[in-house]
Amino acid sequence: MTDATVRPPADENAVRLYGEEFDQRPSDFFERMRREHGPVVPVLLEGDIPAWYVIGYREVNHVTGNPALFARDTRRWNAWDMVPENWSLLPFVGWNPSVMLAEGEEHHRRSAAISDSLDAVDRTELAGISERVADHLIDEFAGDGEADLGTQFADRLPRW
Repeated sequence: MTDATVRPPADENAVRLYGEEFDQRPSDFFERMRREHGPVVPVLLEGDIPAWYVIGYREVNHVTGNPALFARDTRRWNAWDMVPENWSLLPFVGWNPSVMLAEGEEHHRRSAAISDSLDAVDRTELAGISERVADHLIDEFAGDGEADLGTQFADRLPRW
């Protein structure tokens, strides 16, 4: 893992990030993956497309802080030749013109605009409002013993 052009091995040691165990018992799945592979795991995405899954905190910081290892701009991914046009993960990894996928000067320009906008807001007030809204949404399902955080929290939060 010294060059962004290095593909992970597509072999029997790669972990499929899809399937029954991944879908039905994700905590067991990720615990086993950490135990068997450590902080960097060769994985196969849906369609058996090879990738690296970096799960160690220090390793994530190292990789994401090194442009030779990690590109924000997904157009530089070295496995596009393996991706079918109708790939189900395309909405998650395909390029779009956002601050998250911008690099260099374009990233600095976009993130500066966000920072300038946030500087115009009283952050203490924003934190208080955010906490009240989150508490209200959580209170609605807290007593149930389980929750679908996507539909019961994350999807509802921006519309509150």
